[in-house]
Amino acid sequence: MTQHYLTPNSASPDHVVLVGWDRRDATFFARVYRDAGGGPEHILWEGMSRGEYTNATDIVEFVKSYVDTSKVNLTKVTDALYRDQHSSHTATSAQANTVTHW
Repeated sequence: MTQHYLTPNSASPDHVVLVGWDRRDATFFARVYRDAGGGPEHILWEGMSRGEYTNATDIVEFVKSYVDTSKVNLTKVTDALYRDQHSSHTATSAQANTVTHW
């Protein structure tokens, strides 16, 4: 499962914004949460079912309002997600589990 952590915007500085590709479930996913001390407080969690999202643009759209777009180029994030999806069949375990911070 690839994971791309995106810089949150000033309206949600305490949020964790995450998108990625889950090779096992063949779906893109998006999560936005706050660490509430006792565990994460989920604000958004999409892509939990097998094959639910096969379009990276849809996933990026879910998190767009939480991301600092002056620091994060969402087109490049979308491109990275598509690379994750299309290379998942030939990727090594390390490549298939890439973590990046944008």
